Amino acid sequence: MGDRMLGKLPDVMAFDNGGGRVKCAADWQRRRREIIDGAVKLCYGGMPPEPEYFELRQLCGGGPGKCDSYRIITGTKERQLSIYLKIYRPECSGKTPVLLDGDGCWGYITSDVINAVRARGYALAVFDRTEVVHDIWHDPEPRDCPIYEIYPGLGSGTIACWAWSILRCVDALTRMECIDAENIAVTGHSRGGKTAMLAGAMDERIKFTQANGSGAGGCGCFHYLTLEPEEWQKPCAPERSERVEDLFQNFPNWLGQDMRQYCGRDGELPFDQHFFKALVAPRYFIHTEGYSDVWANPKGSRLTTLAAQEVYRLLGAEGRIFSHYREGGHFHRLSDFELLLSLMDHVISGAELSEEFRQDAFPEMSRYL
Repeated sequence: MGDRMLGKLPDVMAFDNGGGRVKCAADWQRRRREIIDGAVKLCYGGMPPEPEYFELRQLCGGGPGKCDSYRIITGTKERQLSIYLKIYRPECSGKTPVLLDGDGCWGYITSDVINAVRARGYALAVFDRTEVVHDIWHDPEPRDCPIYEIYPGLGSGTIACWAWSILRCVDALTRMECIDAENIAVTGHSRGGKTAMLAGAMDERIKFTQANGSGAGGCGCFHYLTLEPEEWQKPCAPERSERVEDLFQNFPNWLGQDMRQYCGRDGELPFDQHFFKALVAPRYFIHTEGYSDVWANPKGSRLTTLAAQEVYRLLGAEGRIFSHYREGGHFHRLSDFELLLSLMDHVISGAELSEEFRQDAFPEMSRYL
């Protein structure tokens, strides 16, 4: 038995409770609110509330070509948490576009990445999302984290809380004189890719969103199961794409707790990830994948992008959502960052897009729409 659909892909354009289908941009705004109130709440437990308190303190002012650092202090009036944010600035002065990455807990932000961003005349903002919620396998104390201390009854899962931390960094970036707040991009890998996608879906100040190898709960498709070809299979390697039950077995607090009822029932979910990609429209979205990254469901990721294109077409933004596939597996390397930088160049300065952006990976997936 090979790859297969586990159920019919839900219609992103269909209003809840038999209310017909979206026909115009005004309808989409109403449908968008339905998705936020329904699918975002079910999948991720909803987003944490907007902060009552926000303070931005500059710790180091390196200036153009250097690194500035800041401390974000935010939360309620009674209790706050802090986020340490570093800005690697290009040589040029004045306002510059910025690429924001919350994967500061990992080693993906190499000197090559920093130099590549600066060479385009952009700033690179980096922080560690685990300052807000820890990232520990089978964490015995998953709510012993700053954000749950601030909001004790919070139902938001870890991914939603991490996305909230991205939005607090966007709050900070929009206050900085050196940043062009009209051109903010976010990126992330794996669980960081899930986070970046949700942040881009929820905040219209984010103009460019990239999710890299994000899988289930990111760009993957719960309704489509990818199986690894037999010739690829190795001991201890995943034989199929990630599913709801895997998320709850390994990281039981990433999603909203109401998602537990769908363990083993992925094909019965009333939404899929094209709902959240569609929330990014009409802004720019790109997901980058490895052909052999079976766990992240590369075919399913293409399917949800094809399904989200219907909303982009409705809003007159069909050419703003992209898929890109490369050889290899589950990693986030300079070439993946450069795809996002090239998209930013195209939009900001009119640079021509390469043939890589016209790639039609897995054309057979359109039959499932």
